[in-house]
Amino acid sequence: MEERRIDDIRRLKDKLTNLPREPPLAPRQPAQPATVETASPPAVDPVGKAFDGQNRSLYRQFRSKLRAKLEVDKEALGNAYDRVWYAFGRLMGEAAMQVLPWMERFAEKEATENKLDGMLDQMDFIFLDSRARSCKLETEQRALHHLPD
Repeated sequence: MEERRIDDIRRLKDKLTNLPREPPLAPRQPAQPATVETASPPAVDPVGKAFDGQNRSLYRQFRSKLRAKLEVDKEALGNAYDRVWYAFGRLMGEAAMQVLPWMERFAEKEATENKLDGMLDQMDFIFLDSRARSCKLETEQRALHHLPD
């Protein structure tokens, strides 16, 4: 039994040591033009560093870039469900842990734009300081009162 294993190991060693120096060339295939149905536009620009929640003063900048990315690359990123998970993927460490309960409860396959907005609002609630949240609320309330009837 042991001799057989030793022979197997020797054969494997011989195969590995006698590999060709250069890989064989694959025949070149002409590039296939992408069809309109299958081609998705390339993503324009990454959001940048993921947000880890350690320095909350960086959240507003992160949020602005993330919201722009979700809008500009909407077609490349996919439907609302895909974009919710993309946004969650831009969070790391403590920040991801704080948003995870929301994701587990609300990130469904049938997610809509409202769910995406809900996730971004939840992130604002978690990561904006209370003073910034109250300023945002006041701004939204003022805008609401100035809407035409």
